[in-house]
Amino acid sequence: MIKVNYSEIFERWWNTLDEEEQKKIAVVVRLLEEKGKSLSLPYSRNKIYEAKNELRELRVQYRGQPYRILYAFEPLGTAILLLGGSKKGDDRWYKKHIPKADKIYEEHLENMKQQGKLFLHLGNAMTNKSFRDLYNAMSPQAREEVETEVQQALAEMPIQEFRQARKLSQEQFANLLQINPASVR
Repeated sequence: MIKVNYSEIFERWWNTLDEEEQKKIAVVVRLLEEKGKSLSLPYSRNKIYEAKNELRELRVQYRGQPYRILYAFEPLGTAILLLGGSKKGDDRWYKKHIPKADKIYEEHLENMKQQGKLFLHLGNAMTNKSFRDLYNAMSPQAREEVETEVQQALAEMPIQEFRQARKLSQEQFANLLQINPASVR
């Protein structure tokens, strides 16, 4: 399990979300905690080519809204959630937000370097805020619902990972197993 921290910009966005939106996003962040750098589509895009840095993207679909969280890994493995938003109806979302996320991450690394934390990794210089703090502030019922979804997604991942490794479409995989394609995620 990896540690996931967040920026103040991410926190401000998080605080604008209602509980249902927070739960859906918390599911994907919890999957990031569990899977680390191996988390892949449909939950994470592992390299955003338009970015200067090694930015990644968490992907959440909820009520027709495509939510995106731009994040990166610190040199020693802690993930940092840089910013989030809904890209619905905004064809320029990436053009606007990738440079912001790059800048946040660069400032973060510079702060770590100045404080000697880049190599010692004593903590997060930009923020000591762990996503666990936001998660634990959610209601017990909300956390229980999140954990149920996380466990279900984790149970389904080996099938997804196999299908992706073999480069099989959902339909091809279902045909191989002789099952209904709708039952394959």
